[in-house]
Amino acid sequence: FRGEKEKPGRATTAGAAPEATHNQGGPNILYKAEANYVAGDSLFLTGRWSYLESGFFLTPQGGLDANMIFADDEGISRNSYYDYSTDRPQYQANLEANYFRGRHEIKAGFGYRTSDVTSTYIVPGNAIVTFHDGYPNMYGDVTAFNQFTGARGTYLNGFLADTISFDRLTLNIGLRWDRQASSVLGYSQRGNPLLPDLLPDLTGQAADDVIVWNSISPRLGVSYALTEDRGTILRGTYATFAQQMNSGQGSFYSTVGALRGVYFYGVEDLNGNQTVDAEEIAGRTCNADLRAAGDCNWFGFSIANPDNVSTPNHVIGDYGTPLTHEAVIGIDHELMPNFGVSANATWRRFTGFNWRPAQGLRGDDYEQRGTFTGSTPEGTISVPYYGVRDDVVDSIDTGVTEYVTREGYHQRYLGFVLSAAKRLSNRWMARVGFSSYDPREYYDSDQALTDPTPTLPTATNLVGPSIDGGQVLRATTGSGKGAIYMVLPKYQLIANGLYQAPWGINLAANMTMRQGYSMPYNHTLVDTGDPLGTNKTILLVDDVAEFRLPTVTSLDARLGKEFRFGMGGYSPRINVDVDFFNVLNSATVLARRFDQRVTSANQVLEIM
Repeated sequence: FRGEKEKPGRATTAGAAPEATHNQGGPNILYKAEANYVAGDSLFLTGRWSYLESGFFLTPQGGLDANMIFADDEGISRNSYYDYSTDRPQYQANLEANYFRGRHEIKAGFGYRTSDVTSTYIVPGNAIVTFHDGYPNMYGDVTAFNQFTGARGTYLNGFLADTISFDRLTLNIGLRWDRQASSVLGYSQRGNPLLPDLLPDLTGQAADDVIVWNSISPRLGVSYALTEDRGTILRGTYATFAQQMNSGQGSFYSTVGALRGVYFYGVEDLNGNQTVDAEEIAGRTCNADLRAAGDCNWFGFSIANPDNVSTPNHVIGDYGTPLTHEAVIGIDHELMPNFGVSANATWRRFTGFNWRPAQGLRGDDYEQRGTFTGSTPEGTISVPYYGVRDDVVDSIDTGVTEYVTREGYHQRYLGFVLSAAKRLSNRWMARVGFSSYDPREYYDSDQALTDPTPTLPTATNLVGPSIDGGQVLRATTGSGKGAIYMVLPKYQLIANGLYQAPWGINLAANMTMRQGYSMPYNHTLVDTGDPLGTNKTILLVDDVAEFRLPTVTSLDARLGKEFRFGMGGYSPRINVDVDFFNVLNSATVLARRFDQRVTSANQVLEIM
């Protein structure tokens, strides 16, 4: 199988000028072989092998000569963007067996997979990323992004399960084992000649099995038919699931930081080209004292040893495997032939989270530095902000992190689903379902936090908004989309159906209605006086689920025609379908600019 995706102008939003968007391309090729063998009346074997040749490239429409502005005072990217390419091959092999004997149906299997990721970044122009801070004041990120990174994930798993039938009672019992490991590949990374002492050329060393997650996951399910005719069935399950490891989970342990850079604040545009140039930061450097004074900051390396390649800058402490504990109870009832209703309630507890806070820093290492008062379309709010205590700041190197279990932190999920379904009979079928969700996160102590300042999560940093008992908020920027802040809906309704009209014509429709996602108003670049980084993003809501985008209602339809051709004992069929999306032509707002600092605050970024 070969698929190729071409996307001109990826990331085209109100937050990016056309030249700061990407042209995406790259094929994905899948090779797969499968063998099925019937070993006898009760034993069936299956073997599978596959190779996925995957990857893509992102080429900036502004080219590689223009200097990059990540965000001006309107929050808009301009001039150009970074260049990116990645290669992500995967190999996978599985062997499975099904064995039937008496009331038992036994399943067993073993799997192996490897997943590599190698990527290159190029920052265009002078390799300085510019941010406007009340232009002509700016700050610049002198980068060593021109790099080659590499990581490998290796996955082994095995499972054994049995389905046991006793008249109206059915039991499902299973056990699964997983070993997941992330390794670092050796690679070279160019530095930046503007800061040869802080950002030199480096060649990193490979490291095998940097992070290893081992887990044993039990599964137990029970279903019981309450009536002899099996018209009402009660179901319950309990299971644990290991989180799937990203192949780059251990990439931080490379002796070369994946991304290195130095921020210089308070840069004045001397030549009026709206970007930070080498001449405008000439003679500047960065160290702990200058950072404490708010002149600079650094990331991705240790300021005490910037040319280190002998040992990783980061530390691996005690960690575990993130697990999900899940319990589900449900009931199915057939009201009449071909029509039934069902209800399910789900409880989940997520534990064993790992993280990399600044080494040794926890919530009690911070103190309140002040209160920020900000205005939003919903009103004015005052929010406390925090900074590292002066008595601990001298012992901290922000280029060093520690990978450990996030003690005292967990998440809880509650979900409820009610549905009714009419199976295909008398030329029609339909289904309607209602669901509601409540995911929350909990912090048992200050040790589960770093900076207590309420802030936004990002697509790469899930820490935030740090509200005990608050809704779980996640940021996503899939395929170049603008930031969408996802909070699960309190209500979601779906309905779909199909009618078989005469002459082989099928008429179908699908409607979805769900509560809108979060509107997390915030203010960026707030001067908090924190010696580890004064400019922060502060969340301007008490509850991230309080303010929501409009409810989304989408109606889609299909018109289809089936053609049959009689050819003796062989009767081929051809279906021709036409799909109509957003039949009601809804223009529901899907994204806004929530940063109240920029002049384009609250601007609509995307509609349906």
